[in-house]
Amino acid sequence: MQIPIASSQETNLRPAVPMDIQLLYRLVKDHPSTFPPQLGDLRPVMSYFVGSETGFLWVAERQRRIVGYLLGVLVPSFESNGTVGMIYELLVDTHHRSQGLGRQLTWKFEDWAKKKGARAIVLVARTPSEFPKVVGYQPTAGMFLKKV
Repeated sequence: MQIPIASSQETNLRPAVPMDIQLLYRLVKDHPSTFPPQLGDLRPVMSYFVGSETGFLWVAERQRRIVGYLLGVLVPSFESNGTVGMIYELLVDTHHRSQGLGRQLTWKFEDWAKKKGARAIVLVARTPSEFPKVVGYQPTAGMFLKKV
């Protein structure tokens, strides 16, 4: 599926497949993370998302190289009287930012979550950024992390 992006490079947005694990690992390990990525630890994550009814893992691909991904889930919620979509990870390679990839991945997730009945979508931002506001998200609450 080709989606127009503000770039001269052809971009393909698509669901991740098991063969993407090495390319996703390269992308993740080259960017700051709470936990240093280990290829063996990513395999069960990939297995959960591929073909999942409640998990979403799409990639942005250019010249057969993964340059971004969005990982999200649907979560039952009392507060929303139903289901909430949660964008838990959104990463675009530094050299491919500000070209619409994050926005397009976010829209894909929003469409998917709406079709699945989500009443709201939460975007988890790990670092300060204007991106959530650019795509229409408003700050609502703080999130805290504790390694266990």
